[in-house]
Amino acid sequence: MNPSAHSNSSDRGGKSMDKQAKTKKPTQTATEQTCANCGMQQDEWRTTQGFKQDGETFCCEGCASGTGCTC
Repeated sequence: MNPSAHSNSSDRGGKSMDKQAKTKKPTQTATEQTCANCGMQQDEWRTTQGFKQDGETFCCEGCASGTGCTC
């Protein structure tokens, strides 16, 4: 194998990988959740499980009942 050919191909691969790593944006994981009413992230809720109503999950009883967020 020609050493100069090998180094050229690895250089190209390394550069493209660096570009991909820099342009990659963080994405929301499947376990992260937000309140269906106010949009507050689950890690900021007073209770870890929140309040469930009509198939949706809310951060507090106020958001679940529609009277306003009490967090």
